[in-house]
Amino acid sequence: MKKILLFLLIGLLSYGLSLVMLAPLSVIWPYLPKPEGLQVGGVKGLLWQGEAYNIQLPAPNSPMIRQFSWDFQPRLLLQGQLAFQWQIQTLGGNAQGNCGFNWRTQVQCQTLEWDLPANVVKSLAPDYAVIIPNLAGQLRGNAFDFTWSPQNLPQFTGQIRWDNPETLTGVPMNLGKAFKMALTGDETGIKGFATSEQTSIDITGSQLNLTPNGHYQVETVIHATPETNPRLRQNLDMLFGMPQADGTYRQVLEGEVILPTFLRK
Repeated sequence: MKKILLFLLIGLLSYGLSLVMLAPLSVIWPYLPKPEGLQVGGVKGLLWQGEAYNIQLPAPNSPMIRQFSWDFQPRLLLQGQLAFQWQIQTLGGNAQGNCGFNWRTQVQCQTLEWDLPANVVKSLAPDYAVIIPNLAGQLRGNAFDFTWSPQNLPQFTGQIRWDNPETLTGVPMNLGKAFKMALTGDETGIKGFATSEQTSIDITGSQLNLTPNGHYQVETVIHATPETNPRLRQNLDMLFGMPQADGTYRQVLEGEVILPTFLRK
């Protein structure tokens, strides 16, 4: 009798789960938990393979997400992961990844890729929007073997590339072809090493260090090149003082960065 009840219970649970998984997303969407302030224009598809569009995140000045699509990967449940492929489309850019959550609440992504307009930086760092100049160009990048758990900085390897860099604050300045930064994250923090590619200033040698407790150190190394126009040299003099004997501008800044609550130790 107990076995019959057990099999009946398993059958009912399986039937209920299949109804939820196969039900139109528009039917079950109103009953799903959502962050306060999240606005979604509409949804379509299924819970395991669907789309949401015209999404406005609750964060101030966050860009409108035109479309967010996902495709659940059920085979990875056998490995203890709730995994899915996802893609985001915004005005002028997109991002995608192959990510999952395991039983230890870790987020693990085999790959993350993005191609976003450079002006998105201000919305991603609202606490520093006042000091970040208006930027133009595209931010392209990737991260591999990305692992993140609450109260820790992520671990990964990747890079960020700023193509067609341009500053729009004050007098607009086109800075050339691309700036690049190789990034690594591990238990000691996040480190970045910058290089330049056919730009009017060379930032090769600049470094970034961010520790798990939020302490940062940025070493800026800027070399003027024959393509550096006089106005840009004047701005560099104002920001960093007179260059060293070899024409290099060098500055080290350090302090405490305001980490989001979910990243704080």
